[in-house]
Amino acid sequence: MKPDNSPIETKALKLCTVGEFLAVLASDAMLPGAGAAGGIALALAAACAGKAVAITRRHDVRSALLANLQMQLTRIAEQALVLAQTDAIQFKQQLVSGDPAASDALLHTGHTILEACRTLDRILCDNEHHIADNMAGDWKAARALSDACLCIHQENVRELKSET
Repeated sequence: MKPDNSPIETKALKLCTVGEFLAVLASDAMLPGAGAAGGIALALAAACAGKAVAITRRHDVRSALLANLQMQLTRIAEQALVLAQTDAIQFKQQLVSGDPAASDALLHTGHTILEACRTLDRILCDNEHHIADNMAGDWKAARALSDACLCIHQENVRELKSET
């Protein structure tokens, strides 16, 4: 695949199929890279937590707390997809241009993704006791996926800071 043929450059990441994303991620294309994969992991984390909340709500449909929680998780998942795509595009810009401003933009996006991870982590910690027991696996999956994103972006931020 040619470096300029990534579907992430031509359409919203949320419109890419999983297969398209995986194919280009595993290719020699400049983008996406691990940063975008981390953003996808965060979106999956929020979606897993959202699934746990949705199933829990079946037993308590009037719970305003759970309804609010579900909206927060949806926002995080949507934000994570946008940030994943932004990371991918900025990574390529940084590689191609070598411009310090491109590195700064990528670093800012990395920090924003880390903050989204921390926000999701707080939500997961603070609300675990509200989740139905049969959804514990989805909640744990959310934690593991969020931790993966955190690990990836902590390393990316560390690398960017060491280059500047």
